[in-house]
Amino acid sequence: MLAGKLTELRPVVEEDLQNVSKWNNDEALVTFASGSDKAYQINNSHMGLSYYLEKNTLENNLLEDGQFFSIYSKEKETHIGKCDYRDVNWISRSATIGIMIGESEYWGKGHGEDSLDVLLRYLFYSLNLERIQIDTWKGKKLRFSSYR
Repeated sequence: MLAGKLTELRPVVEEDLQNVSKWNNDEALVTFASGSDKAYQINNSHMGLSYYLEKNTLENNLLEDGQFFSIYSKEKETHIGKCDYRDVNWISRSATIGIMIGESEYWGKGHGEDSLDVLLRYLFYSLNLERIQIDTWKGKKLRFSSYR
């Protein structure tokens, strides 16, 4: 578990998939979070997500493939979102990150910022990466080259 001031990043467990399924099948939320309504991002069955979790838990190489996290509110111990890192390149020491706060009652209250802070600190200080890219909903890519 990785902890911030407002949030904790935890490994995804089966119980989290109910919320992930709800968020992934909310067309407005998916469009808002990713800037598109791509077919592979909606209409995800719980069984499909469960299979994806199991497959990636057993076959995923965290150092090469990255990792997904569930975001929990520390205050209420509530599952509020998800984030990940992926496309790890150890030669350039870079990766891409993504985040979604799925529970709208937590929007605009600092939970997303806190989650990103926790994730970036982990990637820069624990994994010793130097460049992080985030895909934003406007299609822009932001790069973080140092983090203090």
